[in-house]
Amino acid sequence: EVLQRNLVRILASDGVDHLGDFPELADWNVLATDGHAVEHAVHAGRDERGRHVADAGLYTLDLRTGMTAFLKPVAGNGHHAHEWPAFKVSVRRLRPALRTLWLTDRAFIDNQGWDRLRKQGIYQVTRLKEGMCPSEEKPLRFDRADPVNAGVRRYSRVRFHGVSGSFLLVDYRDTETDQRYQFLSSMPETFRPGLIAWLYLLRWKIEKLYDTFKNKLHQTKAWANSPAAAAIRPLFISMTYNLLLCLQHRLRVDFGITDDKVVRKFTLQLAQRTEAAAASDHAVHPLHATTLPRRMAQMTAQFIRCVANHLFVPKPFDAILPAFQAAQAAYL
Repeated sequence: EVLQRNLVRILASDGVDHLGDFPELADWNVLATDGHAVEHAVHAGRDERGRHVADAGLYTLDLRTGMTAFLKPVAGNGHHAHEWPAFKVSVRRLRPALRTLWLTDRAFIDNQGWDRLRKQGIYQVTRLKEGMCPSEEKPLRFDRADPVNAGVRRYSRVRFHGVSGSFLLVDYRDTETDQRYQFLSSMPETFRPGLIAWLYLLRWKIEKLYDTFKNKLHQTKAWANSPAAAAIRPLFISMTYNLLLCLQHRLRVDFGITDDKVVRKFTLQLAQRTEAAAASDHAVHPLHATTLPRRMAQMTAQFIRCVANHLFVPKPFDAILPAFQAAQAAYL
């Protein structure tokens, strides 16, 4: 935890803020969370039906700095468990200095629980479950001319039976695909509805994080079965990722070595998506272009291999900088 806080402080002091385009988030922590599972250890126990259980835990992704953290083990060694109770236990122990917004999937919906948590400064954005019907709905006004609100069809405050507090409901239609989404939030009314929808889109960055764990750091199997092992392995993975992220940041700040190839690739893909959307009388959401300078890019396998190849090389750091420069400049 100390290392995590120090690394976040380093990035923040250097001006890293992927959410800096949204002033209403200035005094908020914004965290995505979800479960991630790997193959069970060799001698793991089995459940009551004689089946192995995947080793699973909850991680967080800080959408402001890109740092990750391990939150809590969930299942493994023959024991099944749901993510929401584990998450609830973890969140209750938090005493955040800033208001904290959690971006979660629909498995974490508990309106009564979220109504209590926001009294502690802990809030939620998720997608509305099918079959969830508000008992009351009050339309809210919003600026349809604001580019952030592109795609928002309706913004309202809703109530549900048995819950004392009210929630925000955003009815959103993707400007690019025309697919409809409904987002539920316990945030204050002062937030633009388009920002609520955009933050939920950014939640998918945590899936890219898990892809890095699995396919680039090659962490696909539990090491052992004890509770200590179940906690230590995810901590080490998170620490490794965060140190790699910090190295990438220092290369950019101290030596001007940036991951140009990723920016070029995304820019090209965005242009192709814009053209395809226009051909269907649709449009890519304007925030894809306007937030590009602050975009959180996925860490490439090429950069990770470069670090691994030079980790034990007996050379001064300056001597291996050309290798990092080449790895960041183009796909080799």
